[in-house]
Amino acid sequence: MRNAVVKSLLAHKLRLALTAISVVLGVSFITGTFVLTDTLSRTFDTLFGDVYRNTDVVVRAKAAFTDISTLVIPVGQLALYVVLAGVVGVLAAVLPARRAAKLNVLRAVAST
Repeated sequence: MRNAVVKSLLAHKLRLALTAISVVLGVSFITGTFVLTDTLSRTFDTLFGDVYRNTDVVVRAKAAFTDISTLVIPVGQLALYVVLAGVVGVLAAVLPARRAAKLNVLRAVAST
């Protein structure tokens, strides 16, 4: 079994190299995202800590919304958008297929 794996890897060197590069890039991007998020969080915490360091009391306006526990979903609009998306999807699939069905296959292959 080990010989088959080694032979397959040696036969597909480019695929092996590209897979390794993609894994390294993916891990690097995820690590970079975590580092950036942590750095920004720490920066803003320090910034707002410095701004309010010598402040005893902060006066703010009354909140415009006191209870934001309900969520209103426009079901009618949502249904309309879903139906329109379905119609567009069907048209995007059917129209090119009808056009392709009218092509002469031998002529299309011969011209390429």
